[in-house]
Amino acid sequence: MSCAAIPEIWVLAVRRRSATPRRRDFPLARRGTSMASMSAARAERLQRSLSSLVRSGGPLDSFAWDALDVLGRAVPHDLGCLATTDPATGLVTRTFKVGLPDHLDSEVARFEYEVDDVNLFRDLVHRPCPVGVLDVDTGGRPERSARWRELLVPQFGQAHELRSVFRSGGAGWGLLAVFRPSGAAGFSPDEAALVGSVATLIGSGLRAALVASTASDAGSSTGPAVLVVGADDRLAQLTAAGERRLAELGGAPGSVLPLPLLSV
Repeated sequence: MSCAAIPEIWVLAVRRRSATPRRRDFPLARRGTSMASMSAARAERLQRSLSSLVRSGGPLDSFAWDALDVLGRAVPHDLGCLATTDPATGLVTRTFKVGLPDHLDSEVARFEYEVDDVNLFRDLVHRPCPVGVLDVDTGGRPERSARWRELLVPQFGQAHELRSVFRSGGAGWGLLAVFRPSGAAGFSPDEAALVGSVATLIGSGLRAALVASTASDAGSSTGPAVLVVGADDRLAQLTAAGERRLAELGGAPGSVLPLPLLSV
């Protein structure tokens, strides 16, 4: 899939009683506005919004939530997650979720790291355009995906998925997964191209925010962050620094392990 804008052709006809639609019944054509130009304008607005976020140099949490909000306005979805990743291993390090439950993190990790499936993030990172639409990449048969059959539909209540990896300097610094329910339209090639057009920009923003956060944390160490995990994947013991790090990863004492720890 190319990251260049992929125009779609839409025909809008307003029929009058017992009359054949004429050119003036097509408001988009009458105004001289094509879908391609509308897509280009939307991509330009998205680029401007995200470029502003990158230049602001805000902390990681602010940048991630704001980027997810901007993407949500450009590519509407029901549920979604933006995550940061370790550029060397591709493992998730932080998650920013909209509508997705924490108790299914172990299942998310299993399907991502243990099950051979369509559009795994470790495969998307190597694509020229690191975006995948499940409907497209299964040839219109999403049931071919174990993730779709056993997680998306029965657990999330979603039928459509778009995924992307956010690269910078040839490595992945983050990822995105957004979903729509069965009653909604699937993600279009134009929407996939739109996300692909800003994937590197978001990757650069995440990289800068992560480096800045790491430098800031280096001067505020409170001792070793140690977590002892039991056989049931729950925390048995942790140090004070470990509790702080756990909170940064989206977890809490007594709760299930957050996705970044389940990924290890």
